[in-house]
Amino acid sequence: MSNQASYTRGICLVDGCNNVQEKWDKIRSGDRKQTYRLICTTHRRLPAKFKRERCENISCQWSGEFGSYILEVDHIDGNRKNNVATNFQTICGICHLIKTNQERNRK
Repeated sequence: MSNQASYTRGICLVDGCNNVQEKWDKIRSGDRKQTYRLICTTHRRLPAKFKRERCENISCQWSGEFGSYILEVDHIDGNRKNNVATNFQTICGICHLIKTNQERNRK
């Protein structure tokens, strides 16, 4: 139990949440390194409950023929800390990639 304090990095960055940030193992090239997510386990999994059955991008031409596994929940404003229900949309992986790249190019 004494090692527990060394693993604690702070509280979740989502406003109003007092949960401890999530610890996870990152493995690259056989090297195991512990690192920390800025949010807690509860908020990391939160977007999944907002997932719909189709891409909500009206200009998307995806027919849905491969099933819903390529659908992703996206933060509309691009702020991953803003976990308000109205800030989520379900878009296909291709639309999500395009949107993310457009946001990066604007910065």
